[in-house]
Amino acid sequence: MEDVSSFFIYDNSLLHYFKKEVVMRAKVDPDICTGCELCTQTCPEVFYMNGDIAETKDTDVPSDIQDSCRQAAEECPVEAIIISD
Repeated sequence: MEDVSSFFIYDNSLLHYFKKEVVMRAKVDPDICTGCELCTQTCPEVFYMNGDIAETKDTDVPSDIQDSCRQAAEECPVEAIIISD
């Protein structure tokens, strides 16, 4: 059996390079959304209206707009926005 410890990286700079970035994801539950458009006003970079229901442009939320995305989720009157980290 090979020595497994040889496969670990101990140099902090290399460890940082190989570390996977944590991504926030956002989703709107279409069965709950009432189409109030609050999320599209709060975070238009992530949310848009598709008819009478809000949707996300992309489920991955860039780090520079995560705060406004969280704000949209917190302010949603029916809690239709699902955030996962």
